[in-house]
Formats: sequence, structure tokens, C-alpha cells
Amino acid sequence: MDGYSRELVATTAAALAWMAPLGLALALTLVLAWLVVRAQRSRIATGREDIVGRRGEARTALAPEGTVLVGGELWRARAQAGQTIAAGEQVQVAALEGLTLIVRRAHDDT
Repeated sequence: MDGYSRELVATTAAALAWMAPLGLALALTLVLAWLVVRAQRSRIATGREDIVGRRGEARTALAPEGTVLVGGELWRARAQAGQTIAAGEQVQVAALEGLTLIVRRAHDDT
């Protein structure tokens, strides 16, 4: 190899030595940006927004108040106006008033 070829190989090796870490850093930045965007667009998983609309089971009769199991947790609940719900019936959360769920019978429309 002549001097020009050795210099070209050395320059190419140096360029690759810099490009590999920069490429890795760019790839990690893009992955992290994608994860941040995905987290921002995801559905809220806690609070009032999460509980309304969920289904559960009446653990006691709701006439009009009783206890329901929703999301693995026991809640104090009140049946919507005019409804009496028997223990064991499927319910759907219509609203949340303080720490009391307002529920109605769940309809099998899914």
C-alpha cells in the first residue's frame, strides 16, 4: 500500500469510529421520542376519567345504595334514580360523586 491508501484507510476508520456512536445516539433519541409521544397520547389510567364507563359487579343490593366491585376494588355505590340492582348483577359506572359511584345496570351491547 502506498501512503495515499494508508491515509485513506485511516481517515475512513476514524470517520466510522465517530459515526457509529453518533448513529447509536440518534437511534436512542428517536426511540425515546417515540416513547414520549406514545405516553402523551395514551388513555388516562387513573382518576375520574378512568372509572366512568367501567363495568363491575354489585356485591350487595343497591336499593339505592350498596357496594360494587369495579377494577378489583370495592366501592360505595348508588343506583341511578329509579333503579334497584340486585347483588350479583353487572353494573356500569355512570358518574362519580365524591367517593361514591353512581351506577346503572350494564347492557350486553359489546
